[in-house]
Amino acid sequence: MSDLSSKVCRQLRIDAADVGQRLDRVLCRHLTLSRQQARNLLESGLVCVNGCPIDLRGKGRLLNKTDRIDVGAFNRPAEQRPISEPNLKIEPLARTADWLMVNKPAGMAVHPLRADERGTVLNSVIAHHGEIFGIGEGGLRSGIVHRLDVGTSGALLLALNQRRWRILRHAFSHHQVVKVYLAIVCGRLTAAGSVTLPLVVARHVPAHVRVSNQESARQCTLGYQAIEFLEGATLLEIQLATGFLHQIRATMSHLGHPILGDAVYGQADPMIGRPLLHAARLQCGDAQGSCPPPEDFQQVLDQRQL
Repeated sequence: MSDLSSKVCRQLRIDAADVGQRLDRVLCRHLTLSRQQARNLLESGLVCVNGCPIDLRGKGRLLNKTDRIDVGAFNRPAEQRPISEPNLKIEPLARTADWLMVNKPAGMAVHPLRADERGTVLNSVIAHHGEIFGIGEGGLRSGIVHRLDVGTSGALLLALNQRRWRILRHAFSHHQVVKVYLAIVCGRLTAAGSVTLPLVVARHVPAHVRVSNQESARQCTLGYQAIEFLEGATLLEIQLATGFLHQIRATMSHLGHPILGDAVYGQADPMIGRPLLHAARLQCGDAQGSCPPPEDFQQVLDQRQL
């Protein structure tokens, strides 16, 4: 398969390694895309197999040696620039010339998944810090050091130059970061402790994590301590020793104390609308900051006072 430049149509011919493979995986492999980016191509109607358009429903199509894949013109991920939204206000917590820490609101994504997506943290940040474009993974993930779930609020760290991005990513990868969360969990949890669970991503879209004995499972550790007992709930301080998708939510559910409002690992609460999980403090070398709980979190605390 030839190396094709961006913004031109591509014609991909199946090689031996592609036979019997899913269409979305072949797109990832030969176009150097993430699975989400391959999905975006399919959703945009830019992929044809043997002259027939294939949408997202055909992502799992198994390919034959005689198949021909045509891909319409698109920008490579690193070239996609998030839309600048100067009127989308995000509260800064701390910053230097090298990094920026902000208060991510609950319900807001960290970065866009598509070039036309608005309303994410990065859409706001790039409007005021244009130098962030191209940092780290670049494109729609420019400057992103780590992520918080859409429903999680609190301290989020971004890098403003490549040198700092590499330093911060190394620290996160080697568990050299202090990450402290507040969570309101169901029931009374009286014993402080530490728990390590083998976790795997059971489903990517929508994301779901479970405990597993598979060899590929990641050993994930967190410590917790009760801060306050509430009506039917407990306010916990949680410190992550590792970092894994939905780690806190899946772990607390496994312990029998799901996070209040967590529809995925516990029970939905229409009066809350999101898992009550908040990133309260983050420290990575000299990059550090604290973030008080938002109004919805504090309101539940006040309502459930004993």
